[in-house]
Amino acid sequence: MFKKLLKIVLTITSFMTICLWIIFVGSKYNDSVDQTEYNIEDNYTQINIPIHINNSHDYHKVISYFNDVSKELDIPFLKRAYYQGNERTQSGHINYQKTVNNVTFETNKISDSLLDKNFKMHLKNNHVYATEPVGDQVQIPKYGSLNFTIKTISEHTKPHTREGTFFIQTKNPKMIDIFQAKLSVQFNSGFNIKTNKNDFNSIIIPETLPNNSEEIFQITITMTIFQIVLIIIYCLSLSYEIGGYRLLGYKVGAIISQLILPYILLGSFLGFIVGLIGVLTKNQYNLLKLNIAVLCLVILISIGVVFLTVFALQKLPTNRMLIKINYSKVIFLLLYLFKGIIMTFILLSVLPVSELGYQYINNTSTKDLKVYSDYAVFFPTAIGYNQADLVNPENAILVNEDVLYPKINSDGGLLIDTTAINSKILMPYKSVTINRNYLQFHHLFDSNGNMIKLSKNSMKNLVLIPDKYTSNQALMKQIRHYLSHDLKLTHPLIKAIRNNQQIIDESGNRIQNYSSIRVYNEKADNLNHLNIITGDNKDPLKIALHGKSPDYVYKTAYKHLLYKNNLLDNYPQLIRASDINNQLLKQSEGLVLSNAIFIGISLLLFVIISLATAYLYFSVYGRSYAIK
Repeated sequence: MFKKLLKIVLTITSFMTICLWIIFVGSKYNDSVDQTEYNIEDNYTQINIPIHINNSHDYHKVISYFNDVSKELDIPFLKRAYYQGNERTQSGHINYQKTVNNVTFETNKISDSLLDKNFKMHLKNNHVYATEPVGDQVQIPKYGSLNFTIKTISEHTKPHTREGTFFIQTKNPKMIDIFQAKLSVQFNSGFNIKTNKNDFNSIIIPETLPNNSEEIFQITITMTIFQIVLIIIYCLSLSYEIGGYRLLGYKVGAIISQLILPYILLGSFLGFIVGLIGVLTKNQYNLLKLNIAVLCLVILISIGVVFLTVFALQKLPTNRMLIKINYSKVIFLLLYLFKGIIMTFILLSVLPVSELGYQYINNTSTKDLKVYSDYAVFFPTAIGYNQADLVNPENAILVNEDVLYPKINSDGGLLIDTTAINSKILMPYKSVTINRNYLQFHHLFDSNGNMIKLSKNSMKNLVLIPDKYTSNQALMKQIRHYLSHDLKLTHPLIKAIRNNQQIIDESGNRIQNYSSIRVYNEKADNLNHLNIITGDNKDPLKIALHGKSPDYVYKTAYKHLLYKNNLLDNYPQLIRASDINNQLLKQSEGLVLSNAIFIGISLLLFVIISLATAYLYFSVYGRSYAIK
């Protein structure tokens, strides 16, 4: 009975192993095609834009300058915009489980571009090409996760995005220098700035293309290991039958073809048929050869394992095989080793699920964040079209500080940064940063019991230090050094406050283990960057709602400002700060679900191997029970 069950399991695992390898190889191939279509650096040279374009008028001027130089030198150009973010639901909210990766190529002359080499299709002017065409757009074959669009760039139409990377269609160093020099002249004249050709030199932007094949690789390897172990166990369970066939004069090949191979071939060919249907459905005929290669390779490996196992059994005396005393303890140790490998995979996969469980318990047991129920945060934050900011994140930091923070602050937003408190540093460096609005949200009192206030017209950097530290000259010397040299505060106004006053941190917890509190004043000299809009559950910047919904505040107060500064793709929504943990749980659901499926499959495989190993142990040693 157990051997019949092993036959069925062997057929099923052969089917699943082929299917998983076909899916993995197909994903790997699709990722490779996406990368080929995305990477145009073999035929194009990147041109950096030395200004920040934050309105359509300036954007059209840039396109006009590129057009002028392109026509003069007869060098085509294009812009590549790569968006990374999340899909929106019908209600307008973010779908955390569905990522979007859109690549748009806009060129001045589609027919003259060399994009046809990347996409392996003839491209014509006055056509729009897309992997997800709308209306009369021409279909581009879709392979991986990237959605491509190819269209003509225009200085007269409203751009879908002002962001992106410009390229010129030449690798000739001399022509590149000439193009950059002429472009510099145009920019200097049109924008009244001073640039030279070196300001247009390319910058290295790291690739952040999705890699779908990695997601399935782990379970594919696990299934392959299980398949090998199961084949060995099945062969060992047939030692009696193999001994009988040897007495009848059968060779190894004949024994394999009679006892084992039919079930492996049946499962493998069923898996191949499923893969073939997938290829025909998606019209990805290039994968047919790869699928055949996968089928042949997996079958050959399976046959190799079977052959080696049966060949090893053939070396044993026939009488020992017939009475089932042919296994040494080494064989069982090897089987237990394979069990340990699978259990290791299971334990590694349990970690994300455990983290989700911890987040859930933490979310249901704490009410601290309710103190921020009338405030919101930008969540999630996305790369959007800002690929260049991966190289120079200071660009995004400056926009956040110079554009977003003044607006949020004037609307009553809070700043509370306690990052230093949780760091393993000396007490003088445990400083907290708050803003003027925070003093109204949570009152602090000086040594005389007066409420701390900071005038809107003040030009001073106010620093609050507990009484117990002000009398310690050595400690105060360290604190002053930290304020001037690390925080770059020039002539700060230091004021003593009552000891042990609690402050409410980013997560709503009450803490008091700080050495100083810096009241950030945007009108004073501030040389250090603010730690704001972090996209997690400890974002120091809280946006005031004043009793309104986050959606309403986002659309009426911030959407236009975000669009004007090319940030709409980076900060797609506001959520209530008190709801941040729920949103983090939703964001983790997809990853945890895939891990839960993997854990379930791995546990099933582990149980099957454990039962099969125990069965072998009983049959060989004749024990009534064994615990392994």
